Amino acid sequence: MIPRRATIQRQISRSRILRVNDDPLTVGKRDIFGLLALILFYAIGYEIYGAQDYGTFNQLGPLALIVIMISGAARMVRANPMALWLALFWFRISTALYFGLGSLVPGFANVHTRLYLDAFFPLDQELLFKLNLIVSLCVLTVLATSAFYARYSRFKAGNQQSAIDDQKLWVAGVVFAISGFSVKYLVLIPFSLGAYGNITLPGLLLSLGLLSHVGLYLLTLYVVRRRPAMFPLIIVLFVIELGAGTVQLNKTEPLLTTLMFTLALLTNSPKPTRAVLSIALIVTVFSTLVPLVGYGRDEMMQRYGTLSSGTLGERMEVLWDYTSQKSAIASQQDVNGVLVRISYANAAAFAISDYDNGEPGPSLELALAAIVPRVLWPEKPNMTNIGSVFNERATGYATSSSSPGLFAEAYWSMGWLGVPVLMVPFGLVLTAISRYAQWIMATGNWWYFPLAMLALRMGLRVDGWYVPDVIGPTATLVVLTCLARFAGHWLGVLAVSRRQSRLPFE
Repeated sequence: MIPRRATIQRQISRSRILRVNDDPLTVGKRDIFGLLALILFYAIGYEIYGAQDYGTFNQLGPLALIVIMISGAARMVRANPMALWLALFWFRISTALYFGLGSLVPGFANVHTRLYLDAFFPLDQELLFKLNLIVSLCVLTVLATSAFYARYSRFKAGNQQSAIDDQKLWVAGVVFAISGFSVKYLVLIPFSLGAYGNITLPGLLLSLGLLSHVGLYLLTLYVVRRRPAMFPLIIVLFVIELGAGTVQLNKTEPLLTTLMFTLALLTNSPKPTRAVLSIALIVTVFSTLVPLVGYGRDEMMQRYGTLSSGTLGERMEVLWDYTSQKSAIASQQDVNGVLVRISYANAAAFAISDYDNGEPGPSLELALAAIVPRVLWPEKPNMTNIGSVFNERATGYATSSSSPGLFAEAYWSMGWLGVPVLMVPFGLVLTAISRYAQWIMATGNWWYFPLAMLALRMGLRVDGWYVPDVIGPTATLVVLTCLARFAGHWLGVLAVSRRQSRLPFE
């Protein structure tokens, strides 16, 4: 049967669209108009119904945000599967999780979970409505800024493509695995157990711990491509890394480990079935380890007042108490630990209320200090202490660390002015580092791969703090890029063609 002329014409049109819009950083009009419509929905609805029907807005608004963010992320992957490595892709995913689904938690969670969340700060529908509006404005600002920058940025990753060089892949994987595991097991894990006292580690050294994840990704990719018989060794390495992240009581570590493992499998063979299995693995790790790590952090803070304490045996005992349900908190099945960990609505509501009561937050006071290396300033303040300060202002106790997320922090620091002042630079940074990751993945320049990892992590951290999770990593990326270029010129390990060696910013 010969296809109709109209059908052929539609197929040609679709292929042309795919060829023209193959840049995953191109923000679709549906995203911008969708967010504008969402903000208009909040504004008009408030004028018509006011406080009488906040609940409807607080249910439909986050649902719309989830649809906008997930559809945008799906479009990025359709344009280029390597979008899985872009900070803007994970910005969309994390926003949908923490401030889409997370904002819906107070509406559908059971009574015990809501009481647990309200113990931090009581949440009412008016504050939740204002939070949802702030989130929508912030996301629109980030994506609009990204759309402008992506359109006029000079670098196009699609113009630079190279096949995967397995030899370089293997060498880079071994080098990064040895370096990363050395830093993690000789420095970071002992530090988390209090072996080095009350010193503060430089942010650059903490970033080097990401090399273990880089090594895991590159070695997994190499093994599934060339040495499938060695895959059981990769499984063992994956399990060890999960255990190390759990012992560190760092919820990001197990998730990054799982993400690197699954992304390596998808990079080699992006089949739908493998994608479904990868998502299932990530969800399983998240739902299992994140509440476990959260409980361990709370226990360590209650016992010692700091997370950098507790022997390995004590931590294993605490974690065992949770898994064996010996603890009353761990065995309380009515409190959903996963929902508690993804919902930032109560913490964000406090930040909004605090500013409205004339108490703006101090989270940006150390912004300039964040760009100064600790090597040059040994007495540099601890950038992550703001979490304890925030927790003390909300609950009266500094024995835990919490965050309202980047969007509510913008309002907490500067009110409505914080939306453009903080989100425009954030959008520029996310787009620039996404371009950087495009260049790394397109050229197969594995020696720069740790920088793609650091960029990806920044996209995930919408639940963090602006200074330690945006300004600090951006400064670290600049320093590491300069070091990588210097090492490449002198050691020759980054030697590729002149066309491939050009950075996206040159």
